[in-house]
Amino acid sequence: MLSKKRFKKIVTFVFFIISLSFLVILIRFIPSTQRQTGKSPSVINPKSDAGSDAVYIIFLNVGRADSIIIKDKNTALLVDGASSKSRIKISDYIKKCNIKIFDCIFLTHPHEDHYGQLLDVFKNFSFKRFISVDCLTSYADVAFNNFLNYFENNKEKIFETAKSGDNFSFGRFYIKVLGPINKSKIINNNSLIFVLCVDNKPLVLFTGDAQKEEEFDICSKYCGQDLKCAVLKVGHHGSNTSTTNKLLNMSEFKIAIILSKINFASKSVEKRLEDRKIKIYNTSKDGNITLKYENNEIMVETERSGKSITCKAA
Repeated sequence: MLSKKRFKKIVTFVFFIISLSFLVILIRFIPSTQRQTGKSPSVINPKSDAGSDAVYIIFLNVGRADSIIIKDKNTALLVDGASSKSRIKISDYIKKCNIKIFDCIFLTHPHEDHYGQLLDVFKNFSFKRFISVDCLTSYADVAFNNFLNYFENNKEKIFETAKSGDNFSFGRFYIKVLGPINKSKIINNNSLIFVLCVDNKPLVLFTGDAQKEEEFDICSKYCGQDLKCAVLKVGHHGSNTSTTNKLLNMSEFKIAIILSKINFASKSVEKRLEDRKIKIYNTSKDGNITLKYENNEIMVETERSGKSITCKAA
C-alpha cells in the first residue's frame, strides 16, 4: 500500500507531465510570427495600405550597411542598396512592398555596404533616375568600377550627380541636397546628405556615412531651419565619427534610426542622442524599422517588437 507521502509525489509528477504536454501543444498552435518575436505581427503594412495617403519609410535590417525604401501610393524611392554580404536580399523585400518601378535610386557614396545589391535591384526592377555624388573619376576601386559598367552598357540609364544646393521633386517628395559641399579624400565625407520633405514639410535628414568634417560643413552653410527634421538617419552606422553635438544642437530630432550590426553603434553617440531625449531605434536590435507618416504624425513600428509609437512630425 502506498504511503501518503509517496502518493503526493506521484500526483505532483503526473500534474507536471500533464502541464508540460499542454504547454507543448499550445506552442505548436501559436502563429510562427508570434513565436519568433514574442509580439503580435506587424500592423503597418505598406502593401495592404496601398490606397491610402500614407508615406512609408522602411529602414531595412541589412547589418552594417544601408538600404531604405521610401514610398507612397504613387511614388517609390530607394536610398542605397546594402552590401552583397547582407543576410537580407533587398529585392525580396521590395517585391513584398509591391514596388515595380522606382522613380529614383540614390547612392549616398561608393562604398560596397551601400551599393552591394544595387545590380540585383537593377535586374529585378525598373528605375527612372539614378542619383549619386561625383565619384566617377575620383574613386578607383575594382568592385565599384564593375558596378559602373552597368551604366556603360546601358546608355539610356544616366548616372546623375548631385551636390549641395541641388533639389529634386518626385510626386509629393521633395529632396533638398545639403552635401557634399567640399571635396574630401575621405570617401565618407563625400556622402550625399539630404532632407526628405513630404508635402513641403521636412521629415528625415539622410546623412549617408558623413563624418564630423562634412557635418561641420553643412552646419556652417545652412541655418538651423534647414536641419529641423523630426527624424535623423544616424550617420556612419552609429560610429563615433559622426552625429556630433554641433549637428544635434542645430536640429530638433525626435527619432534617430541607426542601421548597424550588433554592438557596433558607439555608446558616445547613443548618449548624445539620449541626453536630448531623442528616441533611438537600431536595426540590429529592432529588425526592419517602418515609419508611417500621415496627417502630420509619425508612427514607428519595429519588426521585433510589433509595437507602434506615434509622435507629431512638427
